[in-house]
Amino acid sequence: MIKTVISLKKEKKTYQVPENWHEVTLLHLINLEAWRGKETDPVGLLSCFLDIDPELLANQKRRYWNELLTVLSFVFSPPKWQGLKMKDRIKIGDKTIKVPKRLELETWGQAVAAMMEASKCENEADYIKAVPELLTIYFQPLYDGKFSRHRLEYVKGLIMQMPAIEAVPVGFFFFKKLMKSQIYGMIGLTRSRLILKKIFFLIQQGGQS
Repeated sequence: MIKTVISLKKEKKTYQVPENWHEVTLLHLINLEAWRGKETDPVGLLSCFLDIDPELLANQKRRYWNELLTVLSFVFSPPKWQGLKMKDRIKIGDKTIKVPKRLELETWGQAVAAMMEASKCENEADYIKAVPELLTIYFQPLYDGKFSRHRLEYVKGLIMQMPAIEAVPVGFFFFKKLMKSQIYGMIGLTRSRLILKKIFFLIQQGGQS
């Protein structure tokens, strides 16, 4: 991380900016995915990493921009997310937790919630944006020892601070396991998504009857 001091409303604050993908958090990555397609907006890029109002950033001296944008040039060469190796254990907050690999042993509620997230995805960018929700579904009970709806947002906040290169492979692993575990087998994420939508339609219809 590189430290930078920025003056905001006559007050100077120190911020940290990642220098490579190993220092990018899941929150940073989600912000970046929202920024994609706006590559001509340098303020938007800086906002992905700095919790500062874009208008305040736009009023900073040019030398701040030049230094930070040079450091952040790595974002234009993202890793191949689907090719990253997943760790067996990941750290969430102050706890190290083993990644569940047999999702069929988890609860039906988790499976339905996870598949609903998967059904919304159409491309890799969508899957990346859904990773926080998916990890929260499976790791909140493991983090707290039991499921608690009231703890979901707290655990999600911890997950958002995870290194993106550790969180995304786990999320993609979960997505693929969910797809492969269905009766239609290994038919690819895109086609599986369409089938999931049909399944959820039937579930919803059943719940209304």
